[in-house]
Amino acid sequence: MPRPLSWRKALALPAVLSLALGSALIAAGPAAAAPADLVVTSPAPGATLESRTVLFAGAGTEDSVITVVDAGGAVLPGTDPVTVDAGAWSVTATFADDADVAQNVTVVQTTAGVADGETPVSFTLPAAVPPTEVEFSVTAPAGTALESRAVLFEGTGTDGATVTIVDAMATVLAEDIVVVDGAWSTTVTYADDAPVAQTATVTQTVDGEATGIQTVAFELPAAVEPVPGDGENVEFAIITPTEGEELTSFDVVISGTGTSGSIVELVDAATDVPLLVDSPILVVDGEWSATVTYPADAFFIQDVYATQTTEGEPNGDAYTYFFLPYELVDAPTITSPEQDETVVGDQVTFTGTGEPGANVLLLVIPTELLEELEEDLADELVAANSRVAAAAEPADPEDPIVVAEDGTWSVTLALEPDEYTAAAILIDDAESGFPISEPSNEVSFSLVAAVAADGPGAGPGAGADAGDGEGLAVTGSESTGFLGLAALLLVAGAALIVANRRASRVETARVE
Repeated sequence: MPRPLSWRKALALPAVLSLALGSALIAAGPAAAAPADLVVTSPAPGATLESRTVLFAGAGTEDSVITVVDAGGAVLPGTDPVTVDAGAWSVTATFADDADVAQNVTVVQTTAGVADGETPVSFTLPAAVPPTEVEFSVTAPAGTALESRAVLFEGTGTDGATVTIVDAMATVLAEDIVVVDGAWSTTVTYADDAPVAQTATVTQTVDGEATGIQTVAFELPAAVEPVPGDGENVEFAIITPTEGEELTSFDVVISGTGTSGSIVELVDAATDVPLLVDSPILVVDGEWSATVTYPADAFFIQDVYATQTTEGEPNGDAYTYFFLPYELVDAPTITSPEQDETVVGDQVTFTGTGEPGANVLLLVIPTELLEELEEDLADELVAANSRVAAAAEPADPEDPIVVAEDGTWSVTLALEPDEYTAAAILIDDAESGFPISEPSNEVSFSLVAAVAADGPGAGPGAGADAGDGEGLAVTGSESTGFLGLAALLLVAGAALIVANRRASRVETARVE
């Protein structure tokens, strides 16, 4: 039996971004003394502030870039690098309620791509004001009979809490609804074929714990059926398969609505090749349907473009995509570096195992950036275009990594000293990036610079913990969960496919 692809629905998201690590790595280089013209005027050193929204401002080298980073070297959440204009710069950061009161940040100046100075700034935030607890309630929908299938859900709750709404089958109808000023609301639109009798369970969550649950029952109005055959009141549309639907058979029923007497044509949106050319599809009583049988080796993502022709004139088009059953090969492994290993030097050799002949998509991310990526993923999905965030030496990250006949693979990459998390996935080829396996194990490791033999501090025990005499200690790290590096890899390999095919279809439609 094919193994289910629980991650397929992530590929339906339309946003495909590149993984941009540049500004976040500014502080990874060696520290430099602050130049005379780098000045921080706000906040004042040692100041006790009255707000958790902090203005950072000062002066610097004209056209240089200013970045504010925290004690760990990560760019402060919600801030972006700013350019010095007319000798001045400013940026505002809002610290979370759970951020430490005592703060130590560093203002970094980069001129012509080179960090040429930094200034530390220490200050004290005001204590966070705890949210006012408000009794959780659902005030709407009230009553049983509603007048619309667009249902308003609203109620009261604790500021900052989030609300989730699920139906009787535990299907999520709405989530991440934030309680503001003691109130929350959202609108859920039910499908025309949804049953009239409905129940919904509403849950409030504070700091990961459910603090209120309430179930409401109500009745939707009966759906208004389209009037078939009048030529105008029946919208041309594809009803099945729905966009992103995961199918269990290669016999796919494609159906929809349209103008009675019209002819429907189905086209493979990836190749522009018509489907069922010998079997005209006729709209009868406002409905049409056809069965397309795909071969067992068909590409697992399929998308279809449908057009309607009435009395010889095109007068409607629709699009859908879906997933055919697909079986994955065994996941690859990363055998080196090992979990919590410390690598000394300026490059890392990655080795592992996998399906012979397959390509390896390797992703290596500074561990401290995973949490920052989670924040970036609030409204968007990150797809990693390159294999690693590394310099193109001694190996070019864009070069294919192919599993050898003996089932092993290896690549050596240059990296800056830092703590990293790495994972791998198998793809059919480097160009398409189509994933053919589940992701590998995640490996967290540290890379530290080698101690120069003739430099200051050289000699037995240099750079080691006192008394151990064996070099730098293992620091180790834990991978932050967010989507998970595994999900990031899956999206990196396949989201581009869906986006490119849909973009191609849209562009073709515009030309026509």
